[in-house]
Amino acid sequence: MTRVILSGVLVLCAACGGPKTAAKPQVAGEHVPMCESIALCNNVGTEVGTVHLQPGKPPALWPVRSIGGLEITRAYPFRDDVAGEAHDHPHHRSMWMAHGDVNGVDYWHAPGRVEHDSIERFPSGAITVNGRWVDAQGTAVLASTTLFSSRDRGGTRFVNMVVTLTPIDGPVHFGDTKEGTLAIRLAPELRFEGEVANGSLANSEGATGKAVWGKPAQQIQIAGTIDGAPIEVKVGYMQRVGDGPMQTGVRWHARTYGLIAANPFGDRAFERDGRDPGGFTLEPGQTLKMFLVVDVREGDLHESTSG
Repeated sequence: MTRVILSGVLVLCAACGGPKTAAKPQVAGEHVPMCESIALCNNVGTEVGTVHLQPGKPPALWPVRSIGGLEITRAYPFRDDVAGEAHDHPHHRSMWMAHGDVNGVDYWHAPGRVEHDSIERFPSGAITVNGRWVDAQGTAVLASTTLFSSRDRGGTRFVNMVVTLTPIDGPVHFGDTKEGTLAIRLAPELRFEGEVANGSLANSEGATGKAVWGKPAQQIQIAGTIDGAPIEVKVGYMQRVGDGPMQTGVRWHARTYGLIAANPFGDRAFERDGRDPGGFTLEPGQTLKMFLVVDVREGDLHESTSG
């Protein structure tokens, strides 16, 4: 299936230039006027995708492109004319972060909203969106910073989403639900099941196919072909509370139809037994930083790389 590569579908307020001088954001970024979409560039000046800022919805990166320009995430709901794509779950927005129970409010579907306040662009090409999570009564409960960044190295494209959350007024509880949290929705070819699907699905613990759902693992691994080109995608997760140690390993809301979501708060929702609910409460003055790391390799998958 041939994919048309667009520079943006809404108002693109910045484009990529030449190679960048650094692979990580610098201390200070350049403020960009508020807009509906902005290009994400990587360390070699290539446009990886577009960060979309639809009112009320969390920042989302679509498309996510391989080094060769193949789109590895679903186009819907940003486009609805791509052959082979299912139009289910319109809240699955390519690469994004949301959760289904935040102080009892659903931000995975609705009515919880994410309002965008400012955008920064860094010399590395990275984009940061600052905003607030607003509940159904219009009260802002969390300050958020969402960073998208990318780099190419050794034939692999690394695409990162880092979300930092801080309570605004009082503790914030992330409930034990399967609906979340840091996620990508794969292109139809890379799915394990469905029209035009040719992908494999496994986790780092050895589970495959439907058996990966809800299981703890360091990483989810997908392999398939798009337009005849071999594609391998590895998705990992890390988190840190305040200055505490980096934590790895998480349960995965990973579906054979193409949803791959790291969910650090779900426990009983996945095991469906009599255990006490899990979840996590972020106290005032604390900061929760969550990392979704996506490695995309195109072509000869037998060559080794490291990030």
